[in-house]
Amino acid sequence: MSKWITKQDILDLIKGKHFKTEDEFRDFLAPQLVKLLGVKSSQIVTESDTTSFDSTLSNRADIVVRTDDQFQKAIIVIELKLRNSIEKYKNGDYLDADKQLHKYCQDTRAPYGILLTDDFCAIYKNKYFSYNQKPKREKTNRIPSVDRIEDTMAFYALLDFLLYKKSMKYLLIMVMGLATCGPVFHAVTTAFGWTVTLISAFIIGLVATAVLVVLALVFKIFD
Repeated sequence: MSKWITKQDILDLIKGKHFKTEDEFRDFLAPQLVKLLGVKSSQIVTESDTTSFDSTLSNRADIVVRTDDQFQKAIIVIELKLRNSIEKYKNGDYLDADKQLHKYCQDTRAPYGILLTDDFCAIYKNKYFSYNQKPKREKTNRIPSVDRIEDTMAFYALLDFLLYKKSMKYLLIMVMGLATCGPVFHAVTTAFGWTVTLISAFIIGLVATAVLVVLALVFKIFD
């Protein structure tokens, strides 16, 4: 299976098709996604309820692709529209439909969102575990395979557990590390002398720098 799924791959699923209603559109597309995404049919959920504080918008996503595990986390949200049913259209962007898709992605924390019409496809990337964000249009017009998205979600979840800045957990890790350095430094000096100790301190400094770089990247990921 390809490592990437392109905008054209998605549009090819409905090439030459004409739908009278969005329900017809949804019911046709859902089974097609099983093969394209390489997932089980049970991972494709239609008319999926979402949680929202915006009562002016729908609380039901057309299609949500979820992980194949006990918790069924959202991977991709797909919002379907018929082109002739959208009142606001400007410079290739469906204004109200964009807002609706963004809300669903925010509600479900899905890393990717897709706005799809009869002849238009826009892919959005969302910062996983980030709150109060606005998804960004994916300029490459493609998404990774589902397996790769799941790997990325697992990595970010680990970072969230260890380093997410709002949790202050990373400060506890740093304090514990500093508390450990004192006894270790004294033991190394006693056993091996100052030369080895200075080399060790240099190595520790490099590790600390690497940790700070990781923290900086985490801040960028979650902001």
